[in-house]
Amino acid sequence: MKIHELKSNLEKDYDLVAFVDLADLREQHSAVYDLFKSIRQDVFNDTQRIVLYSQHNPEDKFLQHIVNAAKLIDIGEFFILIVCPYDLDISLQNLVIDIEKTKDFQQPKYVVSDSLCPLPFTHQTADQFNNLKPCCKFIGKTGKWENRSLKQEFKNEAMQKIRDQMIRGEYPAGCSKCWHIEATGGTSVRKNALVRYEKVLHEYLDDIAIREIEWSPTRLCNFKCRICRSDASTSIAAEELKFTKDVSYREVLKDFLYQEKNNDNLLRIQQLADLEKLESLHILGGEPFMWQSLETFLNILIESDRSKNISLVLNTNGSHWSDLIMNKIINNFKGVEFVVSLDDVAERFEVTRGSNWDLIEGNLKKFSNLQSNIFKVSLAVTVNLQNVLYLQSVIDLADKFNFNISWIYLEDPKFLCIDNANEKTMQMVQEKYKNHTNNELKSIAHRMSVSKPCNGKEFITYADMLDTRRKQNFKETHKEIYEAMSINTHI
Repeated sequence: MKIHELKSNLEKDYDLVAFVDLADLREQHSAVYDLFKSIRQDVFNDTQRIVLYSQHNPEDKFLQHIVNAAKLIDIGEFFILIVCPYDLDISLQNLVIDIEKTKDFQQPKYVVSDSLCPLPFTHQTADQFNNLKPCCKFIGKTGKWENRSLKQEFKNEAMQKIRDQMIRGEYPAGCSKCWHIEATGGTSVRKNALVRYEKVLHEYLDDIAIREIEWSPTRLCNFKCRICRSDASTSIAAEELKFTKDVSYREVLKDFLYQEKNNDNLLRIQQLADLEKLESLHILGGEPFMWQSLETFLNILIESDRSKNISLVLNTNGSHWSDLIMNKIINNFKGVEFVVSLDDVAERFEVTRGSNWDLIEGNLKKFSNLQSNIFKVSLAVTVNLQNVLYLQSVIDLADKFNFNISWIYLEDPKFLCIDNANEKTMQMVQEKYKNHTNNELKSIAHRMSVSKPCNGKEFITYADMLDTRRKQNFKETHKEIYEAMSINTHI
């Protein structure tokens, strides 16, 4: 049957909203999404149809791509009619007719992949060493923010390899942390990104560009968190300098502290302001409010007229408050989110994070009072062996202030990772969370149940060492976990 005859015959029974060759919907990932958006109606009549035709046999992945687009754009599958000479096993309507030659199917540009993550297509992380990678959880690095621009590094061979692997449905080795979390039922960075980008990912897969930056411009920090290390916090570095006997290590620490004291990062700030498609800027530390160039940085973005199109995210430990900075942030950016790193509460918080709890709780109240459609606050909870038995207290705090929680899983150092608990600790977590109403806590119980029990000696040695240095008493503030991890440490 000729194409014009097909259309004429269908018009006798249906009101055709669209009549499109399937080949045209393979040339870009967003093509079918754009079609559906252009013809979408709140209500279709029973006789209306979106007709997609071809003489070729559309592969299952292509049909799934069409179904995915229909769901996202909210078009009922009943109104989509696939016409071809083949009987298709699909939820869409299928009319089997021999038709004349249509456009050939070229190499498809659409993506249907179980391993797909939006971040390598949209996101760049620059850590405190100026190493570049797709996200904070990626193992290894894909570039260095030195002689080449961010734009150049984003399109380099290493990043393209990751994107190509995901398009083919492969699982890049550098992404193994997310695969591990998902395999045990947890919420990974990849899963969070898929939710965040759901409504726009089809556009961004056809237009690969940096839309989101996660940057740690400073390592200045007033906290000595027990999950942190000397190359990420000046306070811990200063403590290490005080206690280490290693002469070469002392020189490394001195150099690090000098560099951070004199670090302004102004050249990198200008590069960020030049990213024309930047939508979200995530600033981490150290503690961003201690960065001497924070106000200058905000002013550059505001004066360049870029800030009104950028959502700003700041990770903070919650110990600082500046009315001047807060006013600049709230009044000049498209959206603002403060992510407060907080793993425990009250006395336990003071030991593991190293600050006054009353100060933090007071600032949390201030943050809470500012919440609006533009200003959001969430808690970043890093799950590790020190707090794994006390997570309910953080959930209660989030509920009290109406904050969302972003769950993060500590992988290094290994002796603080929940995969490396001893048998007693695993049993306690199972008893506490296996039937919990919170799905994240249930997934933690499951993850630990499939891990191999480890000896707790390194965990206890580390806790005792910091107690001695800092004149603290983790043994009492975290009595449950300390006693559980102490069992059989001699083995």
